[in-house]
This record gives sequence, C-alpha cells and structure tokens, in this order.
Amino acid sequence: VVSCRQGAPGLPEAAACRLGGMLFDVLDYLHRRGIVHRDISLDNVLVAVDKLDLRLIDFNCARLPLDEGELALTPTGTPVCAAPEVVAGDSPSESSDVWGAGLCVFYMMSGRLPQRRGEPGASIQRRRLEAAAARPEALTGSCWRDVDEAIKALLGECL
Repeated sequence: VVSCRQGAPGLPEAAACRLGGMLFDVLDYLHRRGIVHRDISLDNVLVAVDKLDLRLIDFNCARLPLDEGELALTPTGTPVCAAPEVVAGDSPSESSDVWGAGLCVFYMMSGRLPQRRGEPGASIQRRRLEAAAARPEALTGSCWRDVDEAIKALLGECL
C-alpha cells in the first residue's frame, strides 16, 4: 500500500472501497478458518491500483488464536500498525486484524496514517492507547469531506 500512495493524495472513494472490500474478504476467509494474520500492515498489503487488485502477504506471524490464558511470548506485527489492545499487551486477534485493515483503507483513502510516519515507538504506543478510548479525529479534513458517511463510520469502527 505504501509504494502505491507515496506522494499522492488518496485514491478515489470507489477504488478504495473496492480494494478495502477485497482486504476484508480475505480477512473473512482467514477468520472463518480460525486463522489470525497478526500483521495486517501497509507493507503486507500489495495493491495494483491500475488493475484494482490486492494481495495480502507475509503469513509468517499467522496462526490460530491463542488459547485463553496462553501468553504471546514473542512480539508480532508491525508496531506502527499495531492495534491498541496489542500495544497494551494483549495477544493479536481477529479484532487486531480488523484494526490493521482499517488502517490500510484509511491510508488508501487519505494518503497518510492517522499518526505521523516515523513517530517514535513510545509516542505511537501512547497515541494508540489514547485512540482506544476515542475514535480517530483523523476522519476530518478536506480529503474526507465528500466521503460517504457509511464509509467513515466503518473506518471509525475499525480504528
């Protein structure tokens, strides 16, 4: 996703919706089989904008969800795309996969992350934990003005 967006404004709404739908279809397929990807991030979603095609890659972290009480002993995923609950120490889950997908669609539509790229890890973690209580304020601004309210609501629920 990053390479197709660098230096460019967000994708047209219809294109981002189609690509986002593909990403959520992939997650639905995995989750119905009990598989959590655990690293849905900008670098792991390959997009061919000219063909409106999408591929989810890097299943190295993917696995069945941890049993209740089992601890994740190794960190997983990409810190900048980690869901608030993962930052807080919980194990990656279907919910954290949805967070990552929402972040990718947000990036497709706006051309930026809800936080600044390159922001120090501690700052990212603090902002992620704060975001768990309040939906991203980043769904405002000129690039979101004409976006359908249902899409903004969906992204608000993902993030």
